[in-house]
Amino acid sequence: MRIPGLIRRYRELPVLLGMSWLFGCGSTEPPPPVIPTTVAVAQGDGQNGLVNTAVANPPAVVVRDDDGRPASGVPVTFSVASGGGTVTGASVTTTNSQGVAIVGGWILGSTAGVNTLTAEVEGLNTVTFTATAFISLFDIEVRYKSGTTPTPTQQAA
Repeated sequence: MRIPGLIRRYRELPVLLGMSWLFGCGSTEPPPPVIPTTVAVAQGDGQNGLVNTAVANPPAVVVRDDDGRPASGVPVTFSVASGGGTVTGASVTTTNSQGVAIVGGWILGSTAGVNTLTAEVEGLNTVTFTATAFISLFDIEVRYKSGTTPTPTQQAA
């Protein structure tokens, strides 16, 4: 009989059809491009440090689209806005796959006070980082016991 021979011959057909349905349903179109719409501080704002030294955490921004998806490959320009100081490494960095761009480093200016650094993405708002530079991280106050006279060495200190 020919029917059983056909069944035996094409018994793999349902399996193949099922596999083609399972694996063939995906779209061949690439996902839509991520268009950056927001830039925000990721780390490094509000730090304190000594004059002429690098801040402990290099400033970083995160760039996202309207749906909150990270935008990779976006150029970000970091530049010192006030207080002196310098940016170390490249002043223009590119966001990684998480949408984050980190400046190489930020060295505070030579005078005590507020320093600011900006991060700019073309067509988006500018993000500002602040850090306060101190001559010393310690505030030392010397007191003498009442009724004692400090020595000339103690006075000079």
